[in-house]
Amino acid sequence: AMYAVPSTLLADGESYQALVVQLQDIDGNPTVARSDIPVVLSSSSRLAGYIKNKDLTIKTGSTYAIAEFITSTTPDRTTITVSSPGVNTVSTDLNVVLQEFKYTISNIPSRLNGLEGIPINVTVSVDDIPVNGVLVQVSGAYAETNSSVTSGNGEAEVIYKPTAGGNNTVLLTISKKGYTTVTKSFNIYIEQPIRITIKTVTEKGKDLDA
Repeated sequence: AMYAVPSTLLADGESYQALVVQLQDIDGNPTVARSDIPVVLSSSSRLAGYIKNKDLTIKTGSTYAIAEFITSTTPDRTTITVSSPGVNTVSTDLNVVLQEFKYTISNIPSRLNGLEGIPINVTVSVDDIPVNGVLVQVSGAYAETNSSVTSGNGEAEVIYKPTAGGNNTVLLTISKKGYTTVTKSFNIYIEQPIRITIKTVTEKGKDLDA
């Protein structure tokens, strides 16, 4: 028999020991190999990823062997097939997917006084479980590019720091391999104090501050 455990993997480019080849009797019960049994695995889709060790051996005295599957970063579905001389060819399906984030973003004001910058707090989870190692990046047409990474509680703080006054757009991205990237934009107006210097000119052409 051929099993994918689990049958759904993240499209994160990582290695998973998820392909289990099990020797069974005619009733579907696990049975011990009386001698080494070589088996060959194949995948119907290279887009989903690839099998690291296609040639396996169910060792004498064992009932199964495990192969690694390296996922790609593109979601797809593939059929894993196992064959061996004198044994029925069997297959199973494996799904490689991108998960969706659930996220919250702290309130971003529509106006900001000056160029000091403000903290933006982001919380990321999947099925109410915090996700760590998520890259949170903020930038803008007239702003620095700053980034932070979520901690074990799924939280990150990143600083939005504009570089010029006037109308601007806050661009925020939330990303991690195996997950759908989130991109959000917010309009913001940056107010700047205006300094006015008044000078008078003497008859001799010398400037004097008013």
